[in-house]
Amino acid sequence: MAAMVQCPNRMCGRTTVLGEDPLGRIFRCPRCLTKLPAAGAGASDSGWTTVLGPLPRRWSPVARRGAATDPAGDAAGARPAPASPGPDSGEFLAFAFGARAEESWTPGPGPGLGHGHGLALELQESGEVYIGPLGRDDRDPGRGPDPGRDGSGAIAAVPRLGRFELIEVLGEGHHATVHRAFDPLLRRQVALKLPREEVAPSSRGVDRFLAEARVLARLRHPRIVPIYEAGREGDRPYIAMALVEGQSLAERMAAGPVPFATAAAVVAELAEALAHAHDRGIVHRDVKPANVRIDREGQVYLMDFGIAYHPESGEVPLPPGRILGTPAYLAPEQARGGQDGALPASDQYSLGAVLYELLCGRPPFHGPPTYVLFHAIHHQPPSARTVAPEVPRALASICQKAMAKRPERRYPSCRALAADLRRWIGGGPPPPRRRWAGLLGGN
Repeated sequence: MAAMVQCPNRMCGRTTVLGEDPLGRIFRCPRCLTKLPAAGAGASDSGWTTVLGPLPRRWSPVARRGAATDPAGDAAGARPAPASPGPDSGEFLAFAFGARAEESWTPGPGPGLGHGHGLALELQESGEVYIGPLGRDDRDPGRGPDPGRDGSGAIAAVPRLGRFELIEVLGEGHHATVHRAFDPLLRRQVALKLPREEVAPSSRGVDRFLAEARVLARLRHPRIVPIYEAGREGDRPYIAMALVEGQSLAERMAAGPVPFATAAAVVAELAEALAHAHDRGIVHRDVKPANVRIDREGQVYLMDFGIAYHPESGEVPLPPGRILGTPAYLAPEQARGGQDGALPASDQYSLGAVLYELLCGRPPFHGPPTYVLFHAIHHQPPSARTVAPEVPRALASICQKAMAKRPERRYPSCRALAADLRRWIGGGPPPPRRRWAGLLGGN
């Protein structure tokens, strides 16, 4: 009998039908090329086809399909496609064999799998073989998991928005939902942001939603998640952004303490990203760990400019009595409400609160929102060393200056904050303490 084998790569998880192989060969997942565990079924009932022919040495499920980048890649750029097994490795690719797979092996004049010039010669020379189960759909590896089946056994329809295939929900907010989606035109996965379906569309709401796209279009910084495109499909606007595979900073902090040097490096990167936005008149207004993404290589990205302010929007920075942002990270001037202007220094305070949480394991003020807002308005945050005495004194001072109660007593810019953090990381002398002596109320 054939056995269902799931790819051990937890970021892939594709299920493949395998049978026992008396030759003891190694098979690989068609999507990510991870070695598959051996199946325990009998070889006679394995459901596998005969060998179709050698596999080109340069073949990979992504590169030979004409994709310029890995569809599951992140904002930092395409990851190199895993090399196919060498001709003497004794390893085999387990790839789906169906009508489209048969067509793909027809030599042709163009580039790509099934259309490469000289493919027949490559097939004879590589020494590798192509083996696939009968009756399986040869899906593009970038599309993600195979669609489910309904009660009749038929493949369920893939939900779509225009040309985008919606794979799974990555996150939900009060006003929007972010999906992992596949773009078949460019053959890559994206993060597709859509207004929540239960929110009635309005011209003002659509304009507010697409304002984030206009903000992102003005920003080009390696630590800010880039936008690919924005538009409307019927009455639903959408924003397609780079998909950052990994976890949020909030998830990372929940997993355990972060080394002090790592915390300083993360905040320095974010401070430089915010400085880039501030240079263009854009204030994020919701800097917090949940809006920071960490990819598989450890790179950090600032995201979610959904309530950002930019001067060309024509909006009042903050109407009287209204508060924007998350209470635990709000600057005192934001917590009071009714700002006359959106201040870059407010973003700096929020980033300082993120650094504080990285160092101490909790924000400077925590509890019910009204309690947090009251203390943010009336009290200077306690020094990080009063909560965690092991925090280096110079690093605690940098954090405390970024969170000074009055904006003019913070760093002159987020770029200056980043410079002090990098100086501390490099082991240089701490900044002169006289710049904030007596102002911060702690060590």
